[in-house]
Amino acid sequence: VSPVGSSPYGYMMTRTEMTMDMYMLMVMYGVTERLTISAMGSYQYNKMDMLMNMGMGNVAQPPMRTEGVGDTEVAASYGIARNLVGTLAVSIPTGGIDHNTTMMGMEFRAPYDMQTGSGTFDLKPSLTYNALSGDSAWNWGAQGMYVWRMGKNGNDYSLGNVFKATGWLQRAFGPAASWLRLAYGDTGRIKGSDPEIDKILDPVMGAPTPDAVPGNYGGQRLDAFLGMSFGYGPVSLGVEGGVPLYQNLNGLQLKTDWLLTVGVQAMF
Repeated sequence: VSPVGSSPYGYMMTRTEMTMDMYMLMVMYGVTERLTISAMGSYQYNKMDMLMNMGMGNVAQPPMRTEGVGDTEVAASYGIARNLVGTLAVSIPTGGIDHNTTMMGMEFRAPYDMQTGSGTFDLKPSLTYNALSGDSAWNWGAQGMYVWRMGKNGNDYSLGNVFKATGWLQRAFGPAASWLRLAYGDTGRIKGSDPEIDKILDPVMGAPTPDAVPGNYGGQRLDAFLGMSFGYGPVSLGVEGGVPLYQNLNGLQLKTDWLLTVGVQAMF
């Protein structure tokens, strides 16, 4: 979305930049050599910068902010064959879908992308292929995953279903490793709408902005990542940065500029 206020798209409020910081904690337990169970929780911070245009030029507005617990995921992974693992995960709607925000001195329910949860139970099946070279120096693999939103949430909408595919090539250097990864995602539009978020679109009593429109969500994106990790005993530290190579978004949306993931892993 170009930061030009209400022109030429007719919205009073225009997004110029959004950042999302998510902190995740995952625990895994190997029940057998082939079966592993896991649980993951998260806490999310969202910030959106905006401009207002009521026909007299662009005026910067205070950033829109929300934060809260995200959805919780539980999963079971099973080794189907030597290099093939199947996983079935369920996302439990512990995240918020009722976060509020203030625009133009009025309080509204925050748009869909500023909520911290889906509000629905989501089924996430995936299949992963992973292989090692004979000397264990090289690792390569691929994974396909689908996210199925099982019905509408309590606010009468559901986020779009998602298909994700990723492939990687990794090289180990003693306790360190580096890798290249490509990831493709296809996300559907939001189905239904939240009546409270719809109030933002009222031309008189609202503050119309593109992210209050369910059709302005989803699309396709291809990302390229470079990562590195270093292990010391049972602990390893990893960092991965990525940039989009291709984006085809539905409606009016902010494009993704970059992605960064930092993680610490401990095995017992």
